[in-house]
Amino acid sequence: MRGSVALMVAAVSCSACAAARPSLDEANQAASQIVPTAWSSEPRAHETPLTSHFLDLIHDARLQDLVTEALDGNHDLLASARRLDAASWELTETSSLRWPSISAEVRRARTEFVFDPTPITEHRAVVVGSWDLDLWGRLAKLEDEGTLRLAGLAVDLEAARDALGARVVQAWVEAVSIRRAINAEAQRVAVLQRLEETIRRRYRAGLGTLDDLSAARSSADVARAGVVALEADLGDVQRRLEVLVGRRPTGTLTPPAVWPAIAPVESGLPVEAVLARADVRASMLRLEASDAAAAAAVRARLPSLRISADGGPRGGPSLGDVLSGRFAWGLVTSITQPIFQGGLLRARSEARRSEFEAAWHDYMSVVSNAVVEVEDALSRERALLRQRTLVERAASEAGRQVDVQTRRYRLGLADVLDLLSVRNQQLDLQRQVIALDGTVLSNRIALALAVGAAFTPSTS
Repeated sequence: MRGSVALMVAAVSCSACAAARPSLDEANQAASQIVPTAWSSEPRAHETPLTSHFLDLIHDARLQDLVTEALDGNHDLLASARRLDAASWELTETSSLRWPSISAEVRRARTEFVFDPTPITEHRAVVVGSWDLDLWGRLAKLEDEGTLRLAGLAVDLEAARDALGARVVQAWVEAVSIRRAINAEAQRVAVLQRLEETIRRRYRAGLGTLDDLSAARSSADVARAGVVALEADLGDVQRRLEVLVGRRPTGTLTPPAVWPAIAPVESGLPVEAVLARADVRASMLRLEASDAAAAAAVRARLPSLRISADGGPRGGPSLGDVLSGRFAWGLVTSITQPIFQGGLLRARSEARRSEFEAAWHDYMSVVSNAVVEVEDALSRERALLRQRTLVERAASEAGRQVDVQTRRYRLGLADVLDLLSVRNQQLDLQRQVIALDGTVLSNRIALALAVGAAFTPSTS
């Protein structure tokens, strides 16, 4: 008997070895080949440590308070936290399999014989216990799988908190950008109104035509329509921001028309930045959980040892006799080796192996995307700052052209359409500067997330 059990164990072990999976160390080595030694968009040495807390980059008390309010009051985030609590309780179901189970019951047995019309009834109180000895660590691997998946869900919640904080800051920046654009368009309207008055006075003095006056009025009306559209956009952003922080969407949360001070993030070394990201850590935890599940599926094909016992008074024919009578107990030890189940265990083992390989590729994909996001954000920061410099220079040049065309118009050397054209070009370029300022700040938020900065206040 012992020889046959040993033979079965050896056979299953050999089949498991033949289908060996890549190790987690190999996964880390493969991932390290994806991560560069230095960022191509920022090849300088990183003497400053990686920024770990995004709120430390925001030098705006009101915005910091708003982010904290969102992290505490966002309903989607609170729902995710409750689901994580439920998952932690459900893990107890897996952990309990490794421990003996004990239950008490009252049994009532009725026996009837063919040639004896008098039935025999017996009542008995019994304590029943059973224990599956985890000889090969299968149950331990199942518990490891549940623990790792729970840890992955916790990191997913952390990633959701980071994403929420980023959305709050980006919505705030967008609202500030719209308010500044409204101010710029209001300035455009005021300028066009003054130009309209100038044209009207010149027309009354016999200079210019009604076409000039009509062109000025048309430009002013277009500018007023732009203000109305921007005000509607601002209301949309304000309501979205209120929902993010957990407030009732009234559209009254109005940020000032002043850019929040957001410092550039230190990207750190590539390996440091990638490993700090919540999505990379969660993906590795899921890979480790899949590895544990695959190991448990292989060990399910090995023999199992179960110990069962029950005991209690023998009882009697009436319910009152359940605690009387002589105490009796029984012990059963069983060894079970799966032999034929229609390929069920093999199918489960192969399924867990495929899931592990899928988690492997998911991990490589997450690492690759992390590298791309950092590189994109770094290169975008540099391009945006260069673009802003050029547009600001063009706006200054357009301002000089406005002065030239204004003098030429007053001298009768240029018509009103030339003056309106250069004036609108100047104001359009000023709007582009505003939009670029907002994009730079929004990209800094994206870069902070890309390098794993969390929306958690620093404890130092």
